[in-house]
Amino acid sequence: MRTAYELNRVNVVHAEEDPTALPLDPPAFDRLTDIEVPTLITVGEYDLTHHLAEYEFLLSTIPTASGCTFRDTAHLPNVEQAADFERVLLGWLAENQL
Repeated sequence: MRTAYELNRVNVVHAEEDPTALPLDPPAFDRLTDIEVPTLITVGEYDLTHHLAEYEFLLSTIPTASGCTFRDTAHLPNVEQAADFERVLLGWLAENQL
């Protein structure tokens, strides 16, 4: 929990802001098949159901997508299992020559 609070501390100053979202035209949702660069999609196995569904959707929609489900994590695998996340990310970057 302490790590989560530390990561969010910089956002507290913006808590009272009410930004206006600017819609994209066409919406990003309709352009996922246009992504032509290697894309790594990650999710924690205990994340909320809609995130797990979004993960599957992105993997099946983005032509260049590959994915990793992190076991025993929820929404922040990069925080909850930092070493495993780094290993996966570095391997993916090397595999894609990035």
